[in-house]
Amino acid sequence: MNEPKFLFDFLDKCDEIDSVRVCKQKIIDYLGIKQGDCVLDVGCGIGQEVQRIKQIVGNNGLVVGVDKSELMIEEAKKRADQLNLSVKYYVADANSLKMNDNSFDACRAERVLLFLENPKNAVLEMIRVLRPGGKLAIFDFYLDGTFVNSAFPALNRKIVGFISDSFPNGLIGCKLP
Repeated sequence: MNEPKFLFDFLDKCDEIDSVRVCKQKIIDYLGIKQGDCVLDVGCGIGQEVQRIKQIVGNNGLVVGVDKSELMIEEAKKRADQLNLSVKYYVADANSLKMNDNSFDACRAERVLLFLENPKNAVLEMIRVLRPGGKLAIFDFYLDGTFVNSAFPALNRKIVGFISDSFPNGLIGCKLP
């Protein structure tokens, strides 16, 4: 976080990758988001998906993005203001969402649980704020599945293990249904 511009540029470049866009669209399709819906994006980062979802829900819908990083939320707000989008952003911990029960039609979390010490509690919080019949989509990685291309298998395993073990829940992707 010492180089916010580098981080924001990196996130923007990642967002331009075709396979990333396809994955994000599949999440939106699964959630069945439509005009007038209320949608929560947990771990919204710089707000790219919040902006896209706002285009779907329209003026009668509500999109809220939360992230634990104040820096990310500040950037997300700045970007939404530049686009004149009426969305809401809050600094919040996924384990303790300060929102009412049964508030949202859909909730998404992408690449969030691997950073959390208690991902189960965060999932329960997301379920709590969903309305009956609401949908939840969570996308995360199984970092032990990271591929390192070299001729040194033992070194590869150490690198993959280092990457996976550097996150509180680097194996969460294989634990999600």
